[in-house]
Amino acid sequence: MKYFLMMLMALGATTAQAVEVYVEDTIVQSGANAQDAMTAHELVSNSVARTGRDQLTDDMARAEVILQPRLMKLGESYVLTVERRRGEEVVYASQVKATSMQDMERAARRATVAALSGSASEYSRSASTETVEDRTVIINNTNDANDVADYRLTRKGYQLTPESRPNGYWSIGIGPMIGKRMETDDVFYNLSIGRYWDIDPRASVKAIGEMNFATGNESATLMNFGLGASWFFAADPNGAAYVTTDLGYGLATTADDEDADGFSFGAGVGYQFFRTRAAALDIQLRYLTILEEADKDEGFPRMLGARLAVNF
Repeated sequence: MKYFLMMLMALGATTAQAVEVYVEDTIVQSGANAQDAMTAHELVSNSVARTGRDQLTDDMARAEVILQPRLMKLGESYVLTVERRRGEEVVYASQVKATSMQDMERAARRATVAALSGSASEYSRSASTETVEDRTVIINNTNDANDVADYRLTRKGYQLTPESRPNGYWSIGIGPMIGKRMETDDVFYNLSIGRYWDIDPRASVKAIGEMNFATGNESATLMNFGLGASWFFAADPNGAAYVTTDLGYGLATTADDEDADGFSFGAGVGYQFFRTRAAALDIQLRYLTILEEADKDEGFPRMLGARLAVNF
């Protein structure tokens, strides 16, 4: 009798954990076609059923969990993302790369289980025997205070969480600038180098150094060293727009050999492509000024222009 009661309690606990899951139609992204999307939808639905814990439902209104698959093709490979949603909010998202469509079943199973459980650890023991490459981007936005939000990127295989050390990467850029209060109409070249650290899926801090020099016969330069931060409008591994600002120290020499040095202020807007790749492209429209006049009647030296950078 004792063991019978224990079995009933265990069965009740398992049943209590079961939830009804609704799988939305797959969103087709770059490179994938409608047939691939239908296949991904069926595989995700089958993966829910195969867990033996949760139940599929055709009624979104009844569902306690909504899964949104997204499929993208990169060359011969596929990237499947399965988002777990609460209303319009993405609570958790797991992204897995399959080397071919034949590997999609295992990719769908891995991504679905991760999205449902909030962790990819259930398959961690068997991951080494599968041909599916796990390039997970996990965003856990749950409001439960007992849960730990994490964000994993695959730039050089690092993982970023609030408890871990921020990951750093370099950025080298070049671009044309227009100078003001520099006593020349020549276009300037901007050369920059920076060190960036992602501290959040949508935020980073930076230390930068840059040199602006005139391209014509006249000699004029503006150097700057600063510390700042950037804010991304989306935690998207494929790319996101951002705003950035920095404060530092600058030195300018005008074409008339007038000097200015003092605090500097920089700001910009840009877009970073392929954020999770080993090398990412970064386009930025930048403004920079030194808060000191080279000529008391002229105003602050400043630069405005565009810059293309490679982050690695």
